Amino acid sequence: MEVPVGQTGIVYMRQGEDRVEYHNDPGKTDGARRDGLMTVWDVGHVDEDGFLYITGRAAELILVGGVNVYPAEIEAALLTHEWVADAAVIGAPDPEFGEVPQAHLALRDGAPGRDTVVAALRAHLETRLAKPKRPVSYVLHEALPRDPNGKLYKTRLKREGEVSAHGLR
Repeated sequence: MEVPVGQTGIVYMRQGEDRVEYHNDPGKTDGARRDGLMTVWDVGHVDEDGFLYITGRAAELILVGGVNVYPAEIEAALLTHEWVADAAVIGAPDPEFGEVPQAHLALRDGAPGRDTVVAALRAHLETRLAKPKRPVSYVLHEALPRDPNGKLYKTRLKREGEVSAHGLR
């Protein structure tokens, strides 16, 4: 189903002559196809000029009480704050909503203490994001775990977040 300009959705593309398949997984290959198109489960949107912006991966989707929340949108909003050097958002388990956004941050030198930063970020995001998209908890790091190419290791953050989330709301 096609989505309107500016709205986020799963990106599908024409495959052309080459047939891309998942190794030893025909079910996954079939599930990635629809009406002559295929997807690798990137999430994005098309702007008014027809440019495609890839903003995340479907596997990173956080389902907050039935609302689809894409971490890239929250990360972008966090990075507009002067104290935030790096940001990552993952889904954390929640008994009421199933999952809620949890922010993992590395702060810039000179940023104030944790409580001041978290209060400022909550105020900063209140005007930028709908309530289901606002992080419920914040975990501070010296640096976020990245590979040599800069790719973020979100699975490491998910494990750390499960251990550290208690009492950080």
